[in-house]
Amino acid sequence: MGFEPHETTNNAVCGYGKVLFKNYVQTKNHSSDLNQQQKKEPIMNTIYEPIDTGMIAECRDDFSTRLLTDPQFEEFVSICTVLNREIHKSGSFIEKLENYAFTISRSEKGINAGKADTIIRDLFKGMFGQSMDQMRKALQKTEEELSEDALANGYDYAIQTLKMIEEGNKIAFHRAYAHQAALMATELSITDIAAKRRMSEQYEAQEGYEFYEAGKQVEDKFYTPQIEAEKRSRGTRGSSQYNRSGYSNSGRNDEPDTQNTRSSQNGYQRQPQPTNG
Repeated sequence: MGFEPHETTNNAVCGYGKVLFKNYVQTKNHSSDLNQQQKKEPIMNTIYEPIDTGMIAECRDDFSTRLLTDPQFEEFVSICTVLNREIHKSGSFIEKLENYAFTISRSEKGINAGKADTIIRDLFKGMFGQSMDQMRKALQKTEEELSEDALANGYDYAIQTLKMIEEGNKIAFHRAYAHQAALMATELSITDIAAKRRMSEQYEAQEGYEFYEAGKQVEDKFYTPQIEAEKRSRGTRGSSQYNRSGYSNSGRNDEPDTQNTRSSQNGYQRQPQPTNG
């Protein structure tokens, strides 16, 4: 299915850009590897493969973790998984590591922050085959050595971000941007934040227009109306349920039903209030 440009007063985002119009619209049966690959996958696919459970089992009897209870060990494994994702996302881990170590020291007897830090570091290396700092440096080095051709892919991912907003179901710009950045980062073995930077740079270089501004305009055109329609639909459903419960929109009961009538139906009469004197 061809991708048609949209009417707009700003040529920079017409059809998501001049280059997009040339490369994506004129060829209706566009068959780029990137576009075809993403059509086959769910719009919010899982990027990272599951962790090898065999490696986790081996780590269970390591010096740092063998005295932990099973719930404690599972919690440390989860923390290592979060830190792994954080490194791939931002290229840093110190702040989250400190936060988790401190939190554990507050909730687990016999484990202070320093010991928790050591356990996390040792378990992380056992699970992923390298330390957190080694992983961070490897991602940084890969980014520094990227070729110009690899960097140019950032434009394609930027375009896919805009298409996700239009074709998806209530997908905001920040969500589509993060998703496409993670896909690019996985392909090139760089961090998500580095991928975002390259996407933005390549889009601006080819379109002469800021990627963020283009994304917000597409969001306003497709995402915002979807959200507003959903709000109106919820309001209509809520009003209908309110009416079916026996009340009108004015908040009064449609049927005559005084307090005395209700009391009589319940088997008792309202007694007159005593008067003084």
